Amino acid sequence: MDGIAGQAELHRTELFKGATAEILDQVLEGSEIKTYTNRQCLFRTGQLADRIFLVLEGQIQIYLRRGGKHAVLSIMGPGEAFALRAILGTGRHTGTAEAIGGCRVLEIPAPLFSRLICDPAIAIRIIHMLTTRLQALSDQVGRIQLMQTTQRLADYLLSLTPKDSDVCEVELPFEKSLIAAYLGMEPESFSRALMNLRSHGLTCEGRKVRLQSPGALKALCTEGRA
Repeated sequence: MDGIAGQAELHRTELFKGATAEILDQVLEGSEIKTYTNRQCLFRTGQLADRIFLVLEGQIQIYLRRGGKHAVLSIMGPGEAFALRAILGTGRHTGTAEAIGGCRVLEIPAPLFSRLICDPAIAIRIIHMLTTRLQALSDQVGRIQLMQTTQRLADYLLSLTPKDSDVCEVELPFEKSLIAAYLGMEPESFSRALMNLRSHGLTCEGRKVRLQSPGALKALCTEGRA
């Protein structure tokens, strides 16, 4: 990836949106593009962090595994950067990163990244990204602790639909087992939650989900909450 095409691709990412041509050239010259196959590991929990990762194609899951349990912390898609906190703070990765299907990733060495954040525009974008993700993680913890499994799934499905939509059909972005792990459920609990939502106007065929009444799901999500 180089030249004008490479700059255009970087401009579409959350980190380098609006960056100058000079900054983009530095990134293109000093970084490396790698491809990963399904379930291939990019790094493991506790490993020394020596670069940040920018997803160009595909998806990456960040997870913790302990005592046979798999907890998905986040799922990164095209245009998203990760391992920022490890580079800026702890120096070591606090989760394991694994490819979901085939992925294409730009890897930026830590020394180059340290120079890039001296640019005020880049620094502001990083602060915004980290703040947004902290809020998303806080919201996720709240859902897991305060919602029943059926409510949790309903809330997730609503997040995939256009705002104020009526009847709509969405396609699950990941395998059901991965969504279950992200929502803090066992696969069996996820299946039961899908069954429970049928009485609220939901039908499911493979990864295609049809919501007959998003309003009914919204009402379900607020049940039992002050």
